[in-house]
Amino acid sequence: MRKFGCLLIGLICFVSIVGVYAFNIIEKDDVHTPDYYESNVRSMFGREQWEAGKQLLDEGLSIYPDVNGLNELCGRYHYRKKDYDTARYFLVRAVRDNPENVEAKQLLIKVEDETRNYSSAICYVNELLEINPYWQGLWRKKIELYRKQGNVEEADRLLRRLRQIYPNDSTVQRDYVYRLEESYQERRKSGDKEKAVALLRDLVEVSPQNEGYYLDLVNLLLQQALNPSGPSLGRGGYTYRQGDRVMQLRNNYDKDVFNGDLGYIREVDTEDRMLTVDFDGKKVEYDVTELDELTLAYATTIHKAQGSEYPIVVMPVLMTHYVMLQRNLIYTGITRAKKICVLIGAMKALAYAVRNMSVLKRNTSLRERLNPSLTTDGKLRG
Repeated sequence: MRKFGCLLIGLICFVSIVGVYAFNIIEKDDVHTPDYYESNVRSMFGREQWEAGKQLLDEGLSIYPDVNGLNELCGRYHYRKKDYDTARYFLVRAVRDNPENVEAKQLLIKVEDETRNYSSAICYVNELLEINPYWQGLWRKKIELYRKQGNVEEADRLLRRLRQIYPNDSTVQRDYVYRLEESYQERRKSGDKEKAVALLRDLVEVSPQNEGYYLDLVNLLLQQALNPSGPSLGRGGYTYRQGDRVMQLRNNYDKDVFNGDLGYIREVDTEDRMLTVDFDGKKVEYDVTELDELTLAYATTIHKAQGSEYPIVVMPVLMTHYVMLQRNLIYTGITRAKKICVLIGAMKALAYAVRNMSVLKRNTSLRERLNPSLTTDGKLRG
């Protein structure tokens, strides 16, 4: 009986020891899964505990070297250290095991961008766009990479495509207009007038309310039609040719010419780099460095034309410029003509302008300044 009792106690102890050992094994296996390492390391990296996280990550990789999440985290660690070759190695392993690992591919784009392997970066962008073709940030990154690569034409083509995908996005629209204007300035300064005119047409189409684009376009076209050749000087991408009509843009008291004065270029000295402008009989000389004060004036705005008269006035009246369709502006434009006034556009636009008398109120407080005894509503104080 005593032997049976000892045997029973020994069996119980053995079962207890085996149970505790088995429990520890199960608990250890449950804790040290790939998910355990990945979630903990990702959390530690998120708390900026990079070195402690790296130690745990190395432990996990020694057990699970082919888990894509752990390789991606290792690539992230080395990217932060700017060890781009090592980062690329682990990130490529992560993508190889899971081609849809978005985080790894985003990091690979950054790695290839930093190391100027722009073609590789573009390939990874394309792979991500296959997963999500409407990811606007990726389109922008692709455009940026093509510009860095020097492929400006492809970058501009993609920007046009992006505008087609997001026609109502104000940021995309602004970027597109900015790039068009930048290209226009580049073409104009290089002397490529044909391409400059084409870009101006695009600018007029996408920004119909910007009067500056219209003026540049009309002035370039009229210069080509009315005064295509002759002695000229270039400045800032503009060509100032003998016979051109020009306008003074700012007051110059030394020359006794003022903002809005109109004249014609009568002489061009290409050797001394000077030209002479005739302002109603007053001849004024300009050095080439002073030509920024002049602009072509085959066409101008109503605001600039105030106080002046012309034998013939041609004025567009279009609903595209509905903001400017006001009775006072139409009156000012028509009364600039001495003999003939031609309105080009739509009757609807003209009728709208004639009925529109909503000139913005000017809050100058001039009346109160002239008579301090008045309140803002025109009543006497006290």
